[in-house]
Amino acid sequence: MQHRLGQYWQQHSNVYKLQAHEYGKYSTNYKAEAEAPQEAAKVLVNSEASHHAKVVLLTDARSVLDALDSTKCPEVNARAQAITTLSLTASKLVLQWIPGHVDIFGNDVADQLAKEGGMMEQIQHNPSYNEAKTLINSALDCHWRQEHPQHNSKDAIHKLSRAEQVTIFRLRTGHNRLKHHLFSRFKIGDGPNCPCGANRQDAQHVLQDCPLLEDARLKYWPESREMNQKLYGSALQLGITAEFIYASDLTI
Repeated sequence: MQHRLGQYWQQHSNVYKLQAHEYGKYSTNYKAEAEAPQEAAKVLVNSEASHHAKVVLLTDARSVLDALDSTKCPEVNARAQAITTLSLTASKLVLQWIPGHVDIFGNDVADQLAKEGGMMEQIQHNPSYNEAKTLINSALDCHWRQEHPQHNSKDAIHKLSRAEQVTIFRLRTGHNRLKHHLFSRFKIGDGPNCPCGANRQDAQHVLQDCPLLEDARLKYWPESREMNQKLYGSALQLGITAEFIYASDLTI
């Protein structure tokens, strides 16, 4: 995984300077983002133009600014020596966040330079423990997503509590403790029939048809709802379905 950084800066004399950097085959995007202001500070420290001048370092990585402002990120703070030195030579130093990908000229140029840095021959270095952990987790996540293309990260089920998720998942898959599944799969119980007399107690019957649960259905769904809405709708709709199951005293 190659990561890179790009720098763009402008002096009052309208002299523009551009620079692209490679940042290693085994690195993280966060580390490259963290190094960008440090590298810019090193250049400015060695430039007479920055001495006793007002300097503003801009970055679209808010997490980097948060880390520099915190004592809980020793790796970032350990590399902040150049920024500290620059703060002593400049009359004023400001580190400021700017939004990315909103057509800010200098930021767009820096992004393009970063892409060019990615095309350079990459240096080799030993990643830190946190970098290695991030890279491994990223690779595992990528592999899992390739193996599960049907996964929908926007499914409202992810917004529910753990107990609600379990209830909805069991209703969706049919792998639950309703009588039809227990009897047809494991021969547990006296049969698949619902206590109301229907020959199949499953999610469809419980949520839509069982006369014993009609009052509860009207309480939770005063207006008719399709099965798909109850099991694949919004987080609010899924929560209502879970509440209905709890109120029905059914073991799912």
